[in-house]
Amino acid sequence: MTKRRSSNNEDKSKPKRKNNQGSVYFDNATNKYRAAITTDDGKRASKRFDSEQEAEDWVALKRAEMGLGTFIAPSETKLGEYMVEWLETHIEPDVRQRTLDRYISLTAHLGTLKDKPIQQITATMLKKLYNNIKVKRVHKDPKTKEKIIEMVPASGETKKKVHNLIHACLEQARIDRIIQSNPAKDVTPPKVTREEVETFTEDEINSILATCKSMKNLSGHPEHQWYPAVYMAVVTGVRMSELLGLRWMDAQDGYIYIRQGLHMTDSGEIIFEDPKSSAGKRKISLPPEYLPILAQCKARALEKYGEDFSTELLVFTSLEGTPINPQNWQRFWRKLLHQAGVEPKNFHALRHTHATKLLAAGMPLMDVSRRLGHAKPSHTLDLYGHAMPGQDDIIAGKIADIYNLPDKIKKDSIRGKPDDK
Repeated sequence: MTKRRSSNNEDKSKPKRKNNQGSVYFDNATNKYRAAITTDDGKRASKRFDSEQEAEDWVALKRAEMGLGTFIAPSETKLGEYMVEWLETHIEPDVRQRTLDRYISLTAHLGTLKDKPIQQITATMLKKLYNNIKVKRVHKDPKTKEKIIEMVPASGETKKKVHNLIHACLEQARIDRIIQSNPAKDVTPPKVTREEVETFTEDEINSILATCKSMKNLSGHPEHQWYPAVYMAVVTGVRMSELLGLRWMDAQDGYIYIRQGLHMTDSGEIIFEDPKSSAGKRKISLPPEYLPILAQCKARALEKYGEDFSTELLVFTSLEGTPINPQNWQRFWRKLLHQAGVEPKNFHALRHTHATKLLAAGMPLMDVSRRLGHAKPSHTLDLYGHAMPGQDDIIAGKIADIYNLPDKIKKDSIRGKPDDK
């Protein structure tokens, strides 16, 4: 085969291509055939091949794609740099700061893929990335009590969040015509194994409350200044952010109204945000046993602030009257459980305990879901359905009445009579 070269000895037997129809020539520097074509916007796209036929086929394919409007120009845009632009342009304007912080934290799991050109990323590469994601785990050596930091495989939930991030980013790259198709669509999302929720026993709840009430504190009151907050969390199931963001205007006439939450950004700034959904904005009734505790808490606030008291003030604060730093609350919570002799669990376990107790007591699923602020009752059912008492025996006893069956047995003999002896 005669090689077509970029020098003067190019094969003259072949007709010269018209403008914008592409070209193929042999590149002496790389010892490969280079195919090139000029796009509609005047940019030149090219690619190297081992054979002249491959180069010719590529030019023909790209000309066809340009005619159909499906042409994607070659690009060296890397996943990492495009994701930064995507986050700034398409995500940051439409989400809360904490949500953006979570997106940014997930980019740490991109590994070497962040330096890969988007057009070279394949579904297999993504699958390998998910399989190898690791997270930092910090724990203490039971003997030496020294802090140990190790990297362990990430949970399915973390892997799925990374997948969702990459999928959304690459989908925008497809819309921007950087890639023809989204390789993340060809990857089965990582499986999420839902772990059983942590709850406290009745004895543990009573121990937590009793210990909190008698914990040493600097408030000058008989019980710890945050005892009313812990008690409220037990009897309402509110989230930590909702508890710490509660104002006196949100606690009235035996109810609390969830209208905002207190959060801390990655930069350490404390902010207040509205609930994410309309279901999150809700009214929660307080048990009568708690009302005197809340009334005493308000009386102390009135005494402390005097004429400066305002219903805009937070119900639960630091001793200085400032918003409670969530990290300080978590430290207090761990100390409380330790002193109460209760196995360490997240503060959120109080919410799980509240939900499971209500459902186990036969409270309607819809009412419990509203109390928790879930957008969908199905979410409540997925999390706590195991706690709902079984009614299968009762159902079986009512089937005959429901269908008015001809052979139905009298109710007093449904379970049979005692054997004659």
